[in-house]
Amino acid sequence: WDVAVAARGSAALHGAEASCAGCLLRGGAVSDSAACPPRGKRRAAAAPWCFALRRRPSGGPQSAKGCSRGTRRRQHPHQRQRQRQRQALRSKQDMRISAMTIALAAALCCMAACATATQYVVFDKASISEEDVHTGRVTLNDFDLDLPQNRDSKGQRTEQVSAVCFHNVYLPRGAQVENAYIQFKAYESDSDQVSLSIQAELTAQPELLRSYRFDVARRPVGRYSAAWTHIAAWRKGQAGSAQRTPSLAAVVQEVLALAGWQSGNRMCFIIRRADLSTGRRRASPSPIKLAVLLRATPNPNPNPNPCYVSQWSQWSGCGVISNQRCRARYTGQQDASTGECLTYKECGPCGRPAPSPPSPP
Repeated sequence: WDVAVAARGSAALHGAEASCAGCLLRGGAVSDSAACPPRGKRRAAAAPWCFALRRRPSGGPQSAKGCSRGTRRRQHPHQRQRQRQRQALRSKQDMRISAMTIALAAALCCMAACATATQYVVFDKASISEEDVHTGRVTLNDFDLDLPQNRDSKGQRTEQVSAVCFHNVYLPRGAQVENAYIQFKAYESDSDQVSLSIQAELTAQPELLRSYRFDVARRPVGRYSAAWTHIAAWRKGQAGSAQRTPSLAAVVQEVLALAGWQSGNRMCFIIRRADLSTGRRRASPSPIKLAVLLRATPNPNPNPNPCYVSQWSQWSGCGVISNQRCRARYTGQQDASTGECLTYKECGPCGRPAPSPPSPP
């Protein structure tokens, strides 16, 4: 700041006269509202000791001596407008943050509700079969499941195709599958490179696994397959993400879309080698779990017993030898060993009116 003294003649300034009691900054000048006269010619004439402060471009001290009180600079109209704009912008941002917080809380609540409504349905009753691709020799329920090849005591490798069948799969026909996978448990530690291909048997009710030659290879498979490539190393006893197949949603969906599919049927998966890799993975025969996540299906099978008491079927034609006609219905009971729904069969002679249906056994 540069001090310009307005004085007439050679009047000297004294400390008491040069001190202004209340300094106000107006348009770049400091004056005393109580002691200094107004601006213009009167101030120069009446108070030669009043001084003004002019701002230098190069800068300098930020306050003048004798001005003890703090001064407040008036804001330019454009500055006040920008400040109001900043405040309005902050208010909008706060409103947006509040709206985002509410939306996030609603989404979390929806996710929690959906998590309770749609859960993984796990099926762990499974049987396995291993078939030599060259000879067709089948081994049922071995102590381990070799994927996709076996090695004898001499170290010779035998390529094989495996089948894993799950019993009593309680999934409704036509249900929308969100995700599905098979969870294995490592029987031994293996780290060599291997890739597998997984397909489903395209049958509404697959046959039980048999020890017949080429029993696995003759089963029809669907057009969808899941490639399980670059499988991580397995450690003995582990049953985590490394032993979990990729998503089988399309594979399972293809089976549920079959016309003859009923809740409680079997579902079989065929596992083969996908490329020229020579490694293997050895899995325990139990537990092997199939986990399926359905869309908007809170409980696909609230009743653990899938069998129900059905209506009577139509009468069959007359038999050539027995000269009888028969009809059947489901009894609502289930075979504990095979899981099949038991049926009640009723026969009568041809040419007579149909007997009244008896009470359920």
